[in-house]
Amino acid sequence: FTNQAVLAYNAAIHEALHGRTEFPFVPGEPVIVHAACDAYPLDEEGKTTGIKTTLITSEEAIVREVVARDHPYFKEIPCAAVTLERDNDTRVLVYVAMNAADVERAISERFSDWRALKGEADAAYGQGRSNEGRRLQDKAKEASAKAWTLRKAFAPLRHAYAMTAHKSQGSTFDTAIVDLQDMAKMRSAFAFNRGLYVAATRPSQYLAIVA
Repeated sequence: FTNQAVLAYNAAIHEALHGRTEFPFVPGEPVIVHAACDAYPLDEEGKTTGIKTTLITSEEAIVREVVARDHPYFKEIPCAAVTLERDNDTRVLVYVAMNAADVERAISERFSDWRALKGEADAAYGQGRSNEGRRLQDKAKEASAKAWTLRKAFAPLRHAYAMTAHKSQGSTFDTAIVDLQDMAKMRSAFAFNRGLYVAATRPSQYLAIVA
């Protein structure tokens, strides 16, 4: 049920399979795109084509290469360049922050700027200072755009070993292991029953419920 449990399982399974690694992912690992993000298609020689595309939420891919490399626009955030192979056999390059908290902190700062500027713009309009209000409103829009640009600039990849029941909807697996204790953290009986139904109906062969 919780993202906290998903991250804990993914980290533990990654370490059990590959040991402690320099980067969060290693070549050959399956990953899931947790939220839509920017990606750069690669040609047959592994070079970027100069065209930007978008990976969609819950898209699955395989890691093919991981190297340390600065983001072209946000060099202040340490990251790795990750080559992914998509289901259609094409490859794209994405940037993954070494510490996701760095990205969230930078996004939060930009949204704080947006809220402050928006408040100042509203106050200026309320006091009849229309020109000042428009200027501040434009700056607020710019701050908001920077926050959303930053959010999409780094790929929020997750290992595909574990996921929430909500994220698993529409998927089918050979085997599913359900953490019943974590599922039981749902606040309502209706949500729990629905979540458990979704989780229990994902596997085509084997289901294990861990109480």
